[in-house]
Amino acid sequence: MTSIDRKRTGKTGVAFGLVRSRDGGRDVNIVNSTLTELAEIQFPFLLGTEDRDYCFECIIGEDIGYNEWTQFIPCIGNEIELFYTREARGHSRNLPTSQVGCVLLYVEDEDVNDDGYFFISKKTPDTIDYIVAVPEEIQSGNYQPKNIYSIQLK
Repeated sequence: MTSIDRKRTGKTGVAFGLVRSRDGGRDVNIVNSTLTELAEIQFPFLLGTEDRDYCFECIIGEDIGYNEWTQFIPCIGNEIELFYTREARGHSRNLPTSQVGCVLLYVEDEDVNDDGYFFISKKTPDTIDYIVAVPEEIQSGNYQPKNIYSIQLK
């Protein structure tokens, strides 16, 4: 089987040939921009809430890795709205929430804690886990939640 950079494909083949034939030229590496330095596919969504102007407010961005519990918002009931978007302008706080996705995160009544917060963990490129916990419990490092909830983002 011939690799893609060895086939005659016109412009691409010419580009690879020119790079290889230069003085000091080396082989060409094709880099996938959606992979992190750990060879993981980057989580494509910004997660947040709605601000007073009905715009998206980013709380969890791209800098948070997979399987890390991140504090989201206080637990004041057993359900909250989670807004999400793939658009970079979600960081600017001028993206109307009518233009982003929204899902309802629901926890059982037994998990509601007035002193707790919703915590979110990125699981796969389109799935998150969430729990309700007190920040001190999460920071202790050995916290085991009773229930872990999952939801898939589209």
